[in-house]
Amino acid sequence: MSAERKSNFELGLADEDIQKKFEFWLKWLKDEKGVSHNTFSAYYRDLKFFIIFISEHLGKKISTSDLEKLNQIDFRSYLSHRRSIGISRNSLRRSISSLKNFFFYLELRHGIFNSSVKLIQAQKVPSNVPRSITSNEILEIVNQVKNFHTENWLEKRDKAILLLLYGCGLRINEAIQLNFSDIKDISPETGVIKILGKGQKERIVPIIERVLFAINDYLNSCPFEIASNTPLFIGKRGKRLSPRIIQRIIEKIRRSLDYDPKVTPHSLRHSFATHLLENGGDLRTIQELLGHASLSTTQRYTHVDEKKIKKIFDMSHPRSKID
Repeated sequence: MSAERKSNFELGLADEDIQKKFEFWLKWLKDEKGVSHNTFSAYYRDLKFFIIFISEHLGKKISTSDLEKLNQIDFRSYLSHRRSIGISRNSLRRSISSLKNFFFYLELRHGIFNSSVKLIQAQKVPSNVPRSITSNEILEIVNQVKNFHTENWLEKRDKAILLLLYGCGLRINEAIQLNFSDIKDISPETGVIKILGKGQKERIVPIIERVLFAINDYLNSCPFEIASNTPLFIGKRGKRLSPRIIQRIIEKIRRSLDYDPKVTPHSLRHSFATHLLENGGDLRTIQELLGHASLSTTQRYTHVDEKKIKKIFDMSHPRSKID
């Protein structure tokens, strides 16, 4: 555990036994469950806030015995406090997930049982599907990149990333985490790329020739030496690119084109799935390409326009029209 994390428990809010079990839980999350770095950090923060609140709520340094005795009122008080400081509903749902995961671990590995934590629930969050954008709009976004860069290699870098997000359906972090070794042996003939997604799960995604050309065009213009063990996409100082750079370029382009505020880098991934489905792709295949753990997640991201469904039905069904 880092010095920063250790210092958070030197505040005297929890006894030594809880501190050890907390450390074991973090190790379990990373080594056995293989959660992503972002999930790991979020769960850590959530439990830190929970320990701080419960210590103040009970007015004492808390023990494992206190954790077993917590009831629904205690948990609801914590969630009410989180809502009062303005966290989003999605963050609140994640806080509940963090709590349940921690108490599940305590029960599984240490025999510490609390039935009340299993009963807490968040309000249902309305489905907030990213806006799907047309292929023409995507090309317009890519073409606009040149208006926001003075250096040619940076323009080519951002175009390659945007085409990669749409052409392969990648998350922004998945694209940024690629190394040169991940693509150096790919040719239009082999045409697949290995992606390490959420939960350290690996998947294989086809990479179309247009995307591969854009990546090579960027590499040929890059002023830095990019070797096998170095990041594929780098910033002005030669370090791995921050996802925020791509988020900002999309924000600028979106405003310049007066596009919907919901258009983000993730919209390109969403459009990848939607366009595949509209053109006959099946949900199971799209699920594999996106790296979704469950089909229900894929269904949430692949809403085909109702008018398009009706049009296809009218064109295809032999009895759609009355003779």
